[in-house]
Amino acid sequence: MRRLPGGLLLPLLLLLSTIPAQTAAQTTKLAELTVQAGSHERVDVPVTASLAGIPLHLATASLQLVEVTGGSETPVASQLRSGTPDQLAWILSGTTPAGSSRSFELRSV
Repeated sequence: MRRLPGGLLLPLLLLLSTIPAQTAAQTTKLAELTVQAGSHERVDVPVTASLAGIPLHLATASLQLVEVTGGSETPVASQLRSGTPDQLAWILSGTTPAGSSRSFELRSV
């Protein structure tokens, strides 16, 4: 059997093309979180949310926080703080007008 550089590339591309489908199938929504600005405009503020009652034992590999805006989703950097109860911390980036809210989903990926 001859090994050609081009012949090795095709199996690698096929393997990589299956990864998104597997990842999407294994994603589990653990919680929906809503942050309300209240009566003041908020700009780049830190946020923490209690994870009491959230089934973190369902997290198969890692947690991912995404902001859901209309039909789009944006990954958000976050940090899990161990404790009783556990907490999730992140920065509410950008400007959030007074009286508005922003929606997030915590997922196991």
